[in-house]
Amino acid sequence: RASLAYIPVPSGPPTVYRTPLALLSPPVVLWHMLRKLLVLVGILELLVPDRVITVVERFALENSGDCELRAWTVPMVRLEALVWLLVASRGDPHGRVRTLLALTCGPAALFPQRYIDIGARLVYDDPDRCEWTPWIVPATRMMGLASLLAAFRARGEPAAE
Repeated sequence: RASLAYIPVPSGPPTVYRTPLALLSPPVVLWHMLRKLLVLVGILELLVPDRVITVVERFALENSGDCELRAWTVPMVRLEALVWLLVASRGDPHGRVRTLLALTCGPAALFPQRYIDIGARLVYDDPDRCEWTPWIVPATRMMGLASLLAAFRARGEPAAE
């Protein structure tokens, strides 16, 4: 049974709300914030994948208009959106999604440039024409580290859902 925290209301009569402390713990709060972000990203990628790709390219590429997308890129972005929405709706109580994310994104922590090169070959018809912004390699490394940390954090955690 969870203990309760009493949160006074700043104005009006001294009303007290009872909230289980487990709902206020950092991992739970972080998961709820992440879930909302996943839903937002998933909806945007599902409804307007071309716009999402254009925005991401503007940040990641110096020459965003010069790189030609492969035919399967937009359908894969929509598939990714469905995965994000599924994860957001079902959760990840056993850490399986985080483990899969670590396996697919973890190598970016050790080999960010190679990871970018492989990703560019999957997404673009002409990946050699892509001129990446200077911060894309450190950002890719950070994404890889974050996915590894999330997977290690998932190990040994009891099911939260």
